[in-house]
Formats: sequence, C-alpha cells, structure tokens
Amino acid sequence: MERALISGALFICALLPRWGWAVACSDWEPVRWESTLRVIDGDTVETGSGERIRLIGINSPELRGDRGYPEPQARRAMRHLKAYVQVGGPFGVLPGSDGRDRHKRTLAHVKRSKGWDLSALQLHHGMAMQVLIGGNTRFAECYQRQERAARQAVRGVWADRHFDARVASAIAGARPGFVRLRGEVRSVSATPRAIWLELDGPVVIKLLTRHVPRGVDPQQWRARRLETRGWLVDRAGSRSVRERGYARYLMRVDHPLLLEWLP
Repeated sequence: MERALISGALFICALLPRWGWAVACSDWEPVRWESTLRVIDGDTVETGSGERIRLIGINSPELRGDRGYPEPQARRAMRHLKAYVQVGGPFGVLPGSDGRDRHKRTLAHVKRSKGWDLSALQLHHGMAMQVLIGGNTRFAECYQRQERAARQAVRGVWADRHFDARVASAIAGARPGFVRLRGEVRSVSATPRAIWLELDGPVVIKLLTRHVPRGVDPQQWRARRLETRGWLVDRAGSRSVRERGYARYLMRVDHPLLLEWLP
C-alpha cells in the first residue's frame, strides 16, 4: 500500500512540469463538484452519472471529422485532456449562461480542484482554439491569453498546417465546418440583431449586435483585413440565397473578440 502511494505521488510529480505549476482561469467558485470524469474528446467530458459536458470557450479537432476520419491533432488533444483528468479530482463545474448546445450537452466551465480550468489547459497547450458562443463569454479574455501563449510558442494546432487560415477570396468549393478565415471587408450592413460583413470572396460574416460595445462604428471596418474563426455554412442549396445574390458561405461570429484586425 505504501509503495503504491509513493508510486502515485511520483507519477503526478512527473506530470506537473508538463502542465506547469501555475494554473490559469480557475479563480471561480463551482456550482457543484464531480468526483470523476471520463474524457470523450478534446473538448467534451462525461460525469459519473452520464451527463455530457461540452467545455465552454474552446473547440478541439474533431475525432469524427471530414468523411468520418479524425482531424489532425484530434487524438492528441483527447489524450492530453485525459492524462490531466486521470491525475484525479474532484472537479468543479460551473454551467454557462447558455446552458446547452444543439446536441443537448451541458455547456460548462470545468476545473480540477487546485488545478487548471480544463478549457484554459487545452488552449494553453495548443490542443484547442478559442470560440465564443451565445452568452458564454465570462472568461473570454483569460482564455484568449492562453491561446495567445500557445500561438506564440507554436504549439499543437498552431504548428499544424492543416489549421492555417483559409483565404476568403479562394474559399470557393470549401467543405462546411470549423475554419480559420482571413479576408478583407468589402461592405458592412446592419439589422437590429446582427452586423453583416461581406468579405472579398463568397463569404459573409454574421456578427451578433448585442456583444458589440457602444460607440463602435462597424462602418469603420470597411476595407480592413481581418482574421476570425467559426463554422462555415454552405448555402449553395438555398434557392433564396441564389436568387437574392447572397454570399454562398455564411460564418456566424458571436463576439467581436474573435475578430482579429490585421495590418
């Protein structure tokens, strides 16, 4: 028994340098604690009761990507999260203001007691990219700092050419899915709920108005170059899109924090 305890302690100590002694984005109080978690993929875990939790603020490469095959880095992202979770709990859970996704999974922040916020962990090590969906923006700036650290160090997805930004002017024929996108804003229009940014290619970005700070004039974005990320939707099959001359591709971006303005 004593030998087993010593071996376990040595194992944890060996892993700590891999993640760093400092923790990030974990200064929050959970609503509940879970004793164990099972890792489903790089951004999803399951509690002992079978509740599936999609980690807020990140998107990891898909285990079932294009044509059902894993995307590059997908298995690595899952293994990275699993290794950290297997160190042991308990795990704090803080549900988001938007509580569920379209797959009926709980949307929540999760952290290990006296350890990393799991979303921050994956971002910091390049195992995911930051996303902002709906009203779940509470730790967005902290998550952005973790992603920036991975990007500057060229870790994980940031070292893989598969995840390079696509150019809007050459996007024709692209398959739907999560992408990084670069382009020049050619026109800006607004409705009460959204700002529409037409790029220099068959792409329009839909930005939710509720997250745009007061005093910001979106018309000043015209002719500027940007990079963003999100899920690309192909609307080629829509008769109304074709008849009205709308852009073939739509990307919804919920928060301007994900608009990176380029020189």
